[in-house]
Amino acid sequence: MNFKVASSAQLTAITRPGAQTLLCGGLLSLPLPRHLGGVKKKETGKSTAKRKLPIARKADGTAEPETTVPAVVDESTRVPSVPVVGVGASAGGLEAFTQLLTHLTPDTGFAFVLVQHLDPRHASILPKLLSAKTRMPVREAAEGDVLKQNVVLVLPADQSIAVSDGVLSLSPRLESAGLHHPVDVFLRSLAMDQKSLAIAVILSGSGSDGALGVRAVKDEGGIVFAQDEKSAQHAGMPQSAIATGCVDFVLPPEGIARELARLGGHSYVLQQPVPAAALRPREETSLSQIYTLLRNTSGIDFSQYQQTTIQRRLQRRMVLARVENHDDYLAYVLKEKDELGGLLNDLLIKTTRCLRDVAMFEFLAQRVFPSIMKDRPTKEPLRVWVPACSTGEEAYSLLICLLEWIERSQSRTEVQIFASDISESAISQARNGSYPENISADVSAERLGRFFIRNGLHYEIKPALRKMCVFAKHDLLRAPPFSRMDLVSCRNLLIYLGRAAQERVLSTLHYALKPDAILLLGGSEGVGEASHLFHQIDKRYKVYSKQPTAEHFRLNYLAQNYLPVKLPRGEERTSEVDPEGEANRITLARYSHPGVLINEDMTILQFRGDTSRYIRPSTGKASLNLVHMLREGLQLGLRSAVLKAQKQEGPVRNRKSQRRGGPNPQRLFREAEFLDCVLGGQRGKSLETRTPAGWPGKDRRRECGNFAVEARAC
Repeated sequence: MNFKVASSAQLTAITRPGAQTLLCGGLLSLPLPRHLGGVKKKETGKSTAKRKLPIARKADGTAEPETTVPAVVDESTRVPSVPVVGVGASAGGLEAFTQLLTHLTPDTGFAFVLVQHLDPRHASILPKLLSAKTRMPVREAAEGDVLKQNVVLVLPADQSIAVSDGVLSLSPRLESAGLHHPVDVFLRSLAMDQKSLAIAVILSGSGSDGALGVRAVKDEGGIVFAQDEKSAQHAGMPQSAIATGCVDFVLPPEGIARELARLGGHSYVLQQPVPAAALRPREETSLSQIYTLLRNTSGIDFSQYQQTTIQRRLQRRMVLARVENHDDYLAYVLKEKDELGGLLNDLLIKTTRCLRDVAMFEFLAQRVFPSIMKDRPTKEPLRVWVPACSTGEEAYSLLICLLEWIERSQSRTEVQIFASDISESAISQARNGSYPENISADVSAERLGRFFIRNGLHYEIKPALRKMCVFAKHDLLRAPPFSRMDLVSCRNLLIYLGRAAQERVLSTLHYALKPDAILLLGGSEGVGEASHLFHQIDKRYKVYSKQPTAEHFRLNYLAQNYLPVKLPRGEERTSEVDPEGEANRITLARYSHPGVLINEDMTILQFRGDTSRYIRPSTGKASLNLVHMLREGLQLGLRSAVLKAQKQEGPVRNRKSQRRGGPNPQRLFREAEFLDCVLGGQRGKSLETRTPAGWPGKDRRRECGNFAVEARAC
C-alpha cells in the first residue's frame, strides 16, 4: 500500500496555489508561554548532556551541538492546595453565571475563575454585578493572584489568563487565525496545573471556545459540566463541548450548582487517591471483578496499566456515580448498562493535540528526517508507525512535517503512514480527520490553509492527506506489530503502563523497526531496562535508534502472560481461539511471508508484513476489500481459493497468479487457509462465551470465519 507524496508538483496539487516552501515547525502561530512549557532559548555555558550522538552532520562535516537536558519536575510530590472551577462563557453567559452563583453556597471549598468573552475596548463591570448575587468575594483577576477557596476571580476585558502552581498570570489578549479563545487558554493551563482537581464549566455562548479546554481537563481526570441547550441563550459553546464526548454533566445552572456543592465534600477533591496496596481484601475482589468485566467487554487488561492512574480514573467514575467504594461501584456497574462503556472511555487515554511540542518537530526536521532519508533508494518507501495514535493528531502532524521536508529537499521518496489505537471510537475520529476550529491556537494560519479545509466550526484534513494515512484498531500488548518501520512515534503511552507491559511494548517496537531505525518516546518516558535494545540519540527529545540484539521477539507471546486478573467466583472458564493468534501460528510455522487476515466478505482485518508489492488502495470510495485492493493479475482465482479453504477447512495453494507491471513480472505462490475454531470439543464457525448470570454480555456469540492469505515470489 504505497502512498506517493514525493515530488514538489504532487505536494502543490494538495495545497493552495502560490504557497511558499515551509520550514517544519517554523509556522506555529502561538507557542505556549514559558510557564506553560513553551520553548525556552538555550542558555549559554556548559552543556549538561552526558553524551553527543548526532544523527546528521552539517555540510562541513562538523557535528551538531550537544543537547542540553532540561530540568525535570516531579509532579507527584506537588499537592494542589485548592480545587479550581474554571467557568467559560460568552453571549448569554452573564445570566447563566448569575444563576449559578445564586444557587451556590459560599463555602463549597472551590476557587472560581470566570472567563467571559468581553469587549476589549471597555472596562468590565462584571465584578460589581456579580458581587450582588453571592456572599463570596468577587473581583477582577490580577497578575500574581493566588487561587483561594470560596473566592471568585473574573478575567479582565483585554487580557488572556492562565494558571501555574496555583498562581494566575495575565497576558495581552491573544488571537489566532482571527479567533479569540480565552476559555481554551485558561482551561488547558488549569488541566496542566491542577490535574484531576480541575473542574470545567461551559455556559451559554456562541462559537466553540472551550472545546479543546474541556478535552484537556478530561484527559487529566478532571470533571466537566456543560449548560443544557434548553436553558442556554446561545448553545454553541455548550454543544461544541458536548460534541467532544468529554462532558460528564449536562445541566441547567442551578443543577450545576447542586453537583458542585456535592463534589465539594467528596473525597475525590479532598485527598489524593488511596494506594492500591491499601485496599481491603473485599475491595480487591471488587476491583478484580471490574477488571474482568472490562476485559470481557473490550479485550483490554487494565491490570497491566499504572495502578495509580487507574485508581484515580476509577475514583472519578465513582464521583459521577455518587458512590464511595469499589463494592458499591461494582454494584452500580452491574445495574447501569452504560456505565461500563463510560468507564472504558475514561480509562482509554486520549491525550494528544496537533503539532504539540514545537521544538521536537523542529528537531525531527533538522536531524532525524535527513538521517533516515540519506542515501535512500528512490523506490524504497519511508514507513512510519504511530501506535496509540488516539484521534490522529500525532499521525497527521508527522505527515505535515514530512511533506514540508520532502518539498524543501526535493525528494521523490514514497511515504507510508500507519497509525493504530486500541480504541475504535478514537480510530473512527482519526479517519474523519475533523478537528475544532480552536486548533488554530496550535497550528499556524499557513498550515491551516495548506493542509486543512474549513467546514463550519471545524477544520478538516484535506482528503489527499487523509488518504496517505492508514488507521487501524490495534492492541499493542497482544496483537502482532507492523514491521520494517523507518520511524516509530510512541509518545506518552509507556507512562500509563506497568513495568512488565512497558518491557513488552518496547520489545514489540524493537521488532517493528528496521536496523538503525528511529524510535520517539514521550518527554517523561525512557527505555528503562530495555536499554540493550535501543541506543539513546537525544536525551531531551527522547530519540532512540534500534540496536542489534541476539534476542528473538516472540510474536506468539500470548495474552495469558499479561492477564493476572482473578476471575470472580462462579465464572465459567471457557477457551476461545483467537483468530489473530491462529493466523500468527500459520504465518510463523509455514512461511513468514507477507499476508492478510480477512473475513468471509473478503474484508481485510489485519495486514502482516509488507504487502505493498501485492496490495494498493483502490480509487474512489475507501475500501478494505481484498479483491478491490489487489494489484493487477492477482485477483484471478482468489475468491475460489478462499471458498475452497472454507469448505475443506484447510490450506489451499495457488501457483497460477502473476503480478504484472515493471520489467520483471513475478509468478506468485499464494495460500489461503481457513482458521478453524474449536470450543469444548466442538468444531465450527460459531463461538459462544458465557459469563455469570446478571453480568453484561451473557450468551454472547462471536463469528469466526476468518482466513489467512499469504503470497510470495516463486
